[in-house]
Amino acid sequence: MKWNVFLLITAFSFNLQAKNKRLDSVSCTLKQQAYGDVLDCGEDLYSVKMGSSVEKSLNQICKKNFKCQISFEVNGRDEVTKVLSAFSKGHKQAKTYETSFDCRKAKGFAEKTVCEDKELANLDNQLGAKLKRALEVNVDTKKIRDDQRDWVREVRNHCQNSECLLKAYQKRLKNFKFKTDSTL
Repeated sequence: MKWNVFLLITAFSFNLQAKNKRLDSVSCTLKQQAYGDVLDCGEDLYSVKMGSSVEKSLNQICKKNFKCQISFEVNGRDEVTKVLSAFSKGHKQAKTYETSFDCRKAKGFAEKTVCEDKELANLDNQLGAKLKRALEVNVDTKKIRDDQRDWVREVRNHCQNSECLLKAYQKRLKNFKFKTDSTL
């Protein structure tokens, strides 16, 4: 009789825990709010305590504003209490280097490759510095910007491998000339 009562109490206790916690496995986006991070999973929002180990692990895995396939445990208040597994969906988690553009918004092969290759990122920064200097000392900034956009669209973005990008950046740096008048 005592054994049956123990099993009944254990089963009841387990049911209470099951009501307060649930597991979800969905695609979400990690978004930063003033009060902490939020997992936006389509129709459902789950809060993540600011400064918690859960927030730190989600930030490392998902990166801000990248979709993640994630399995997590939620308590009764729709707060993520534990990350069971997570991986970034459709985004290669490679180390990125500082470039003249925001690598978090990188699109296409060329931008992603420049962000992930130290040498290409360095060349991009050199070109960015030259462009900035040209814009500071020239009167016709529209011509300089248009010329750079044309190069990005017609040369850099047509590259399909790192070697092509390397040559394109080297050639652009070598040929990028500007004067203090309005000619390029």
